[in-house]
Amino acid sequence: MNKDRGRMPDEHDRIIQENYVYLLNNLDAKHLCPHLHQCGILSLDEMNEVMTVEEAKGRSQGVVKVLDFVRRAGSSAFRNFKQCLIESGYSSVADNLEDPTLNAKNSSHNVHEKIKWMERSINQHKEELQEVKDTLHAEISRRKSDEERDKPGRLLVPFTKLKLNKEKTQKQSNATKGNLKTKVKEFEKAAVGRRRSDERQTTEVIRSLKAENYSLKLWKSTRESGNRLNESRDNNVNMDTRVITLKARHILYSEPVTSLSVVRDITVLELESKLNTELHRRDVVIDEIERSGVGTMSLYRENKTYSLAEHCLVDDDIIHYLYK
Repeated sequence: MNKDRGRMPDEHDRIIQENYVYLLNNLDAKHLCPHLHQCGILSLDEMNEVMTVEEAKGRSQGVVKVLDFVRRAGSSAFRNFKQCLIESGYSSVADNLEDPTLNAKNSSHNVHEKIKWMERSINQHKEELQEVKDTLHAEISRRKSDEERDKPGRLLVPFTKLKLNKEKTQKQSNATKGNLKTKVKEFEKAAVGRRRSDERQTTEVIRSLKAENYSLKLWKSTRESGNRLNESRDNNVNMDTRVITLKARHILYSEPVTSLSVVRDITVLELESKLNTELHRRDVVIDEIERSGVGTMSLYRENKTYSLAEHCLVDDDIIHYLYK
């Protein structure tokens, strides 16, 4: 590494400035940097900086950065720079920096040097390509030998895996079917239980409604029977009062009891009294049957009617009835 850092002499700097565009068009910073580092012109950090600038901004900017470092590399920088150009294959560029007129005079020599450099690069690339080919051939041969060695096993492995996968799938399918059947049975059992529970609840509701309806009917019939009993009792009292009053009136006024009209009136009143008594007994029986829960409302629906036409009495029978 060149420890003499600083600006190069003015005559050398002037040569760099006069050939600045020429250098930009003919140099490659990426190819030149390793040689400049070996010659001590660039430090490792400066070389990395040049590489970064070239990758980010392009080849020409990388060359600009290299020339900036070269111009500040000290008094011996120009001589070392020319030596690096020659070692890196830029002999014609180095000669042009010495005397620009030599570029036209020695063009054939420069072309020959460039051809030599290209041949060296081509040979180097051929060697690298041959190494890659050898590596690939060796890898292909190794893979073929591995395939030949593992060929029976390779055919057996897929069938074994296929069989295992088939058995695993069958087990999963059977387990799924079993779970599905169990769930269906549980659902059916729950549905039957819910249906029976609903039926029991419906039956209980119907029974309660029937009981309420029967109680309502029984209460209505009981109330009607009570009303009829009260009415019949009142009628009996009225009948007895009228009969007694009629008999007393005939006795007081000494009217002949044998009078046909009087006898008929008394007889009619007594028959009506008997009819009311019979109706009263019938209602009592119906009430007792309904209260015991055995009878129905259809009992004694046919009322016995007593008419005077069915009990027409002969005068002698009426007189005999009154005096018995």
